[in-house]
Amino acid sequence: MWQPIQKKMQTTMTPFFMAVALLTRIPVGRWLPHGWDDDQLAASAVWYPVVGFVIAVVLITLAYILPDAMSPWVASLVIVASWVAITGALHLDGLADSVDAIYAGHFILDRDSSRDRMLQVLKDPAVGVIGVVVLLLTLMAKWVLVASLWPTTGVSLLCAIVIARVVALIFMVTTPYSPHASKAGLGAVIANKTNKSHVIIASVFIGCCLFFYWSMVNFLIILAALLFLFYGWKNFWIKKIDGFVGDTIGALIELTELWLLFLLYCLYL
Repeated sequence: MWQPIQKKMQTTMTPFFMAVALLTRIPVGRWLPHGWDDDQLAASAVWYPVVGFVIAVVLITLAYILPDAMSPWVASLVIVASWVAITGALHLDGLADSVDAIYAGHFILDRDSSRDRMLQVLKDPAVGVIGVVVLLLTLMAKWVLVASLWPTTGVSLLCAIVIARVVALIFMVTTPYSPHASKAGLGAVIANKTNKSHVIIASVFIGCCLFFYWSMVNFLIILAALLFLFYGWKNFWIKKIDGFVGDTIGALIELTELWLLFLLYCLYL
């Protein structure tokens, strides 16, 4: 009697734990299969916003248990450091690599040579000076914004972290994977195999929740700002390397989180 239910639960939850393993450093290895097939990897992408919710809940809980007497600046430092620890700096690494690639290809006028140089930098595990500077600025900006949003930190973190992963998910299923990159990459699997109807349902659901939470004006301002970032990032990489690669996804998550925190700070002023 219970065997079909257990099998169904395993089929449903395995992609979720795969998403947790891919996007965080939360130990979930005991619930993962020994071998990951492409269909499971593609199914795990739909769980990215849920993983974002889990990350946000952990950070909000941490903010709640910090002493009330603690300075918002010190508390913000704890939150941002924990944020990096939970995600394993995975998306920050993608941001650094993407910025290094943009800088490396910027001065090369020939399109093919610029594309090859950018792809070469994206594959290089080393981080350049420009990437380090951008990482420092990103972390400093998050620290300042979280501290400045302290009375509304919980809601701000929840919105920024969840929406960033929704945007990344939409980006992956609406943007071609670069034909010049490895076909065995995670991005290629998600771009080709993810069920787009599930992505639409998840995106619409989260969009409706935000619509009823924010005022109409705030909702439209944030939506317009997100579309500006989304299409700017998408069109840039299509123009430069004919599509996206894994690092550009992580970079988009970081940029969206930062962009949303800044927008929320401006709206809450």
